Amino acid sequence: MRNPEVNQVNTARAMESMFRAQPLPDISSWSSGFRGWGMLKKHMDAQRNSPQLGIFLADSGIAENRIFSWAALFILLAAGFGFLGVVEFRNSPGLIAIALAFLAATLYRFTTWFLNKDLKLEIFREGLILKKAGQEHTVYWRDIEYVKERWQKTVYQGIIHLYMHKIEIVRRNGTKLEMDRSLEKIEEMGRWIQLAVADNLLPAHIERLQNNEVCDFGAFTINRFGIQHKDKGFLPWEQITSIDVRSIGQTTLSVQALNASKWSSAWARENGSALKNMILFLNLSYWFISSARQPVADSANSSNASQSGDTGDVHYQLPITKREAQEGTQKSFWVGTSRQERELIVKIPTGTLPGTTYRFPDYGRPNGDNGKPGTLIVEVLVEKITSLQKRWLEMQVFAGLLILMGGMIWLMIGSSFDLLTNLLLSILIGGFGASLVSVRQRLAGLIAGVIGGAICFILQFLYLLFMYIVFGRESFWNYEMVVVLLISALPGIGIYKLLQKYTARKHMED
Repeated sequence: MRNPEVNQVNTARAMESMFRAQPLPDISSWSSGFRGWGMLKKHMDAQRNSPQLGIFLADSGIAENRIFSWAALFILLAAGFGFLGVVEFRNSPGLIAIALAFLAATLYRFTTWFLNKDLKLEIFREGLILKKAGQEHTVYWRDIEYVKERWQKTVYQGIIHLYMHKIEIVRRNGTKLEMDRSLEKIEEMGRWIQLAVADNLLPAHIERLQNNEVCDFGAFTINRFGIQHKDKGFLPWEQITSIDVRSIGQTTLSVQALNASKWSSAWARENGSALKNMILFLNLSYWFISSARQPVADSANSSNASQSGDTGDVHYQLPITKREAQEGTQKSFWVGTSRQERELIVKIPTGTLPGTTYRFPDYGRPNGDNGKPGTLIVEVLVEKITSLQKRWLEMQVFAGLLILMGGMIWLMIGSSFDLLTNLLLSILIGGFGASLVSVRQRLAGLIAGVIGGAICFILQFLYLLFMYIVFGRESFWNYEMVVVLLISALPGIGIYKLLQKYTARKHMED
């Protein structure tokens, strides 16, 4: 039987003859503050620091507000349906059954709280402490094999929103820890854990890549030549345009390839829960995609430059609000290695302008030659829009959706104009509403809205005509027109997506 290591070397040599191996990054500056030199913008509680786990960063407990809010709602619904079933409708079995179902849901919520009332998660620089079901688990980041995170949102009838968020941690000894939405701030805690695991696993993955080995991330594996998907096969880094992460309904990763079919939106697509250590996977993949776009000489020079002549200087961009820039503020940082942090307070005076920089000698990374710390350069970035402007943009999107939905339904059900006038109105409604919704790409939204509005009206008209001719009625149930509208709007959404893709490709070519 052939040696697997020999097979792996032969495979690497074969790939090297067909594709270019991308340079590896200098990981001395790659840190989210959990391993090596890092910079954390956070107010620390020194009394909660741990001798074993280092500086305390964040904590969370049981989501009491969420659990009891749902319990209160279910109690009210159970009481309401029970009253209707017993008093108004004289012991209606259906209403009583609904009331009992809501009562069971209330009991389930209280049971969830009782079983998890001691739930507590604390995040430190070197690991975490999870208190759950009467047990306390201390986990060091270096002992974690991988972390998986699953997020999903389900909407029923546009009213009921159900969220599911699950974090799964697998240690090197095979033991597993799980957390869900019983934990308050589950999204923030998941982010901390992902960053910490990525920091601690990075050196081992870089070593594997340096030896031309593959790094396994579950549904995807990567090496210096490209990315491998479990179903789609292999794709070199030179043929990848981007890896997009979307959180609409669930977290989804899409690998976009060069010269892809116009009818295929992605070369490979996976749910975020199918990936191990998603943040680490994205960090490495983004590096290789960026390196593959550079000429061979430039990428080689940039790789060599990052590993020699390192002064240790660090450039950090500090975002602040317009109000903070006008009135002045101060930000607290912890700078240094995981066991030798120093507190740094950056004072922002009144009237600070965008692009203002502050230099802090001896607060940078250790110099690559003599180990002396470099200079930390903090550049102030003032946000371009205020919270009021953000709210205004949100109101525009909401108004655009109302105009699109309400306007198109009115044209089919309530309008008394002739067919040609309704078609022209659908073009106006579609263009105006879509331009409001498309905050950052008004022109693309306008074009897609004009074309999509006309198509949407025509499809709805054909549907109603078919229903009258075949069944003699316009619909079978109350929500049918809403479903027809959503289906008829798909061509317009598709046109908008194509325009977005075309615009992104033109920007990349320019």
